[in-house]
Amino acid sequence: ALTHVDRCENERDLCWRMNAEGPGVVAEECARLGYKLTHFSTEYVFGQAEYEGGAVGPFSEEDPPAPTSWYGKSKLEGETRVLRIMPEALVVRTTMVFSWEPKGLNFLMQYFRQLTELAEGREPAPFRIPDDQISTPTYAPFLVESVCRLRERGFSGIFNLVGNDQLSRRELVERVISAFGFDRERSTAAQDLPGAARPPGRPGAPQHHPASRCDHAGRASGHPSPRNAERRGAQRPRGRSRAGPAGACSGSHAINDARGAASRI
Repeated sequence: ALTHVDRCENERDLCWRMNAEGPGVVAEECARLGYKLTHFSTEYVFGQAEYEGGAVGPFSEEDPPAPTSWYGKSKLEGETRVLRIMPEALVVRTTMVFSWEPKGLNFLMQYFRQLTELAEGREPAPFRIPDDQISTPTYAPFLVESVCRLRERGFSGIFNLVGNDQLSRRELVERVISAFGFDRERSTAAQDLPGAARPPGRPGAPQHHPASRCDHAGRASGHPSPRNAERRGAQRPRGRSRAGPAGACSGSHAINDARGAASRI
């Protein structure tokens, strides 16, 4: 997939080929060969309603998609093509996936590297942090385990699979600073991120209900299928969580300790 949202706005043909047409081709081949398919999508399939004075989320699987960016539109088309070709496929919408990956490009690791450079006395380029984007950060190992459980139990269709806590990126940064023991006074001031594409709604993240959550036990709960979720009702979170990390990481930030801290953010 092409996941650089601003690049998708500027290179729309490439974006459409990779994010919309590509999943359809993969689905066709999986159907031909008899393979199962799990397709990962994004919260960016939502967002337009907020700019029109409508819903701001969190969103359930039953909420109508309304992407505001070319990236979101292409990902929504990818979902549509996959499920049209393979109704038995699993489509997982998630958001702000993070994990411990020293050279990774996820938001947490980019900021971790900047804080490390500051702690070593270097002067890295400012790391601008939007204060107005609220999401539900998703720890990658928990996401993987939850998807595997859904597959093992034979579920199909669309699932919004995210973390438990609704946080702004500023709040997530505060947790990184606390978990890894960095100097709070040297952290970068929050700034809005300019870009070619507007972010999806505020909070603009998928809602997780008991039918499809990636929780801190790393488990996908037993639940009704998406087709029955509306009939049974979908539980929305009771507001944003402001709880801090479950523990702190101190010392030399050894890899094992850092991985543990990342899982507690």
